Amino acid sequence: MKTSRNLIKLLNPCLSRCFVMTMVICLWMVPFTAVIAQSPSVSIKASARVVDMAEIEMITISDLQIDLNKAMNGIITIDPFSDSEAGVMMAKGRAGAYARITFEPETKLQNKFGKGEMIFTYKVNGYMMNNQEASEPLDAVERMIQLNADGNYYLWIGGQIDVSNARPGSYAGEFTLEIEYI
Repeated sequence: MKTSRNLIKLLNPCLSRCFVMTMVICLWMVPFTAVIAQSPSVSIKASARVVDMAEIEMITISDLQIDLNKAMNGIITIDPFSDSEAGVMMAKGRAGAYARITFEPETKLQNKFGKGEMIFTYKVNGYMMNNQEASEPLDAVERMIQLNADGNYYLWIGGQIDVSNARPGSYAGEFTLEIEYI
């Protein structure tokens, strides 16, 4: 697993009191065979790219891990509350600051080599401390959060992946998460 780390420096503190950080997580799937039972696992890796400069740092602690053998009726489920396969990211900013988080709840992953698609419906949990079981579900609609005394906030990314229309190939898509200081 690779860890992606983007350090964001505030360019001009006088520009605005409200800073927006948009993170685009690029998703891709390694090639796999159409017969799920023959392929033991697939991983979706996440990397962050900052679109708007802000004084927030996004750190990928662990990538989302997908096991095709866990598919039931063409659906793979990863619970961000309890599954160790959930992706984990940490937002690092101003200590005790309040922020708003929004994200697109669904992404279509397209086969880069032909027909086939996967639908990824995200579930995101968050908490001030690195404690997955204490995390709370975050709605895609503007959820207010508070960074802890160290300026950290942890995010667990999971959801449901519909692989029923997937064909052999490599799949790619994006997951966009916005964090805005309030």
